[in-house]
Amino acid sequence: MRIAIASGKGGTGKTLVATNLAAAFAKAAYIDCDVEGANGHLFLKPEIRTQRPAEVPVPTATDACTGCGACAEVCRFGAIAALETGVLVFNELCHSCGTCLEACPEGALKEVPHTLGTIRLGTYQVGNAPAVPFADGELNTGQIQAATVIEQVKRAADGDTPIAVLDCPPGTGCAVAEALRGADLCLLVTEPTPFGLSDLEKAANLADYMGIPQAVVLNRSDLGGADVRGFCRERNLPIILEIPYDADLARLYARGQLVYTDAQRYRETFDVLADAIRSGRLERSTPPAKRETPPLAADGAEPDNTRCMDMPRPTGLVQVAVISGKGGTGKTSLAASLAAMAENAVTADADVDAPNLHLLLEPLGETRTPFSGGYLAEIDPDTCTGCGECAEACRFDAVTLAPQAVVDPLRCVGCGLCALVCPLRDTGEMPVRIEPRLSGYAYSGKTRHGGGARGELLAGGEASGKLVTLVRSLAETQAQRIDTDRILIDAPPGMGCPVNAALTGTDLAVAVTEPTQSGLHDLKRALDLAQWFKVPTLVVINKADICPEITESIRAVCGAGGFEVIDAVPFDRTIPQDVAGGNIPAFGKGPGAAALRRVCRTVLQRIRQLAERNVPSTNIPGTLPRSQT
Repeated sequence: MRIAIASGKGGTGKTLVATNLAAAFAKAAYIDCDVEGANGHLFLKPEIRTQRPAEVPVPTATDACTGCGACAEVCRFGAIAALETGVLVFNELCHSCGTCLEACPEGALKEVPHTLGTIRLGTYQVGNAPAVPFADGELNTGQIQAATVIEQVKRAADGDTPIAVLDCPPGTGCAVAEALRGADLCLLVTEPTPFGLSDLEKAANLADYMGIPQAVVLNRSDLGGADVRGFCRERNLPIILEIPYDADLARLYARGQLVYTDAQRYRETFDVLADAIRSGRLERSTPPAKRETPPLAADGAEPDNTRCMDMPRPTGLVQVAVISGKGGTGKTSLAASLAAMAENAVTADADVDAPNLHLLLEPLGETRTPFSGGYLAEIDPDTCTGCGECAEACRFDAVTLAPQAVVDPLRCVGCGLCALVCPLRDTGEMPVRIEPRLSGYAYSGKTRHGGGARGELLAGGEASGKLVTLVRSLAETQAQRIDTDRILIDAPPGMGCPVNAALTGTDLAVAVTEPTQSGLHDLKRALDLAQWFKVPTLVVINKADICPEITESIRAVCGAGGFEVIDAVPFDRTIPQDVAGGNIPAFGKGPGAAALRRVCRTVLQRIRQLAERNVPSTNIPGTLPRSQT
């Protein structure tokens, strides 16, 4: 039995639930699928026995290459350029689909391994229980194919263990769809805030579409605010566990302690939950008998495969990204506070998997732009002969025969290989069409606190980095329209393609972290990414007093790396309460709000200094695409 622990929003307590549920099972394998910010090892403390690269095959030209350009012509990801000197392959963009090899008339391409990240395998042990399998993965800085690494982690972890707990990434994009695939049960962790409710709905829709039964864990259940309970009643989603907003629990989590072994009350709670799942008595939703296919047509829009060197940023704009390696650190709370305290600024919500900034800034009027970030194969059952050539060639198992070929839109990357190998491709009966797919929407307009742009990826969609690029472009247009030189970007958490697209060409980053083992772990990765992009970075420590020793460790790490810690925000229950009520956190009355106002004044002062210099950005690396796939 595979139990997926998911959340539309980061920082809701997903890893808390996943690690402690695994501990309660005693014999459950733990598979950490959050490859952009794997934290399960900080709590389960596994013994890693093997470590190997997560690799994919990418094409390279041999001496037989004539430079005809057929490979570049068929590549739908902009991963191949045919130059006079030969073929140039952008490994970070390559999807390893094999279409270029099929199209090459000379057979002049061969495939070589390209490393995306690392897979770790080992065992963990809780108390006197027997050691059980542990697996996780880590996406390398600058790489974008998180879903591929997740698939390889899951495959490497396959074994004889009857129960496996999968700690999924936050959001609802393609990486989450890959983590959920094959799960027998999905526990959705959420909180009673506007953010939690918005993202719970998206996550539940994705699980419904994938036919996975669900139940809900309500964390920080006593906050109040959004009517999560009403939504669950309406959708017949049982709430099987409620965890209050508990400062003692937060302190245990901060120190990397497993609450199952260190807090008797929670040990009993997770024992009951594990027993209910094991025995089959756990109440769960029933997926709809007829799954609704999401809208897929892109209304004629062509996907954008341009690279960053082809799309220079406008000069004269100061663009500041609020980042966090880990979700739930207070990134959006700070971004909303900055927007509310800034004068004449434009916001860009680049967290397109789980956009929440608009819930606090309140759009007053928006235009919606359909976004196409890729292609989709469509097969006409009336002309398909069911020969199976396309199903055999597809490397993503996106085509099945029933008895004609049927395409799974969550697996299809739109590479077009199925069309190339179809025996009917040169006839009038050709059943395969490769069409631009609808990947999401971008919005732009005014908010209660200035201009704004945001994006929203469809559940299970990819090309989130490209949607971030579109959102930033709309924000730049807004800035010109209202005559401002300042754009505030609420970046996604993690390390993958949307974060890369959010950081490209920015003038300053503000990294928000918290003094927990996972917060420190992910801050290091976020700072590495900012350094890779050559973006000056300031650091803010949220909930700084919850674990003073880790707060000091964060200061030490930042000092050693030359990063300035500009302030520390105390643990203050009124901040999440303000967010739960849809209010700007910096406008509250508690000590946390006062500290947030202080942080905002410091950051806005730095922005004014950058604006006065009016120096065009030059921090775009030459090889990483701005329009990530």
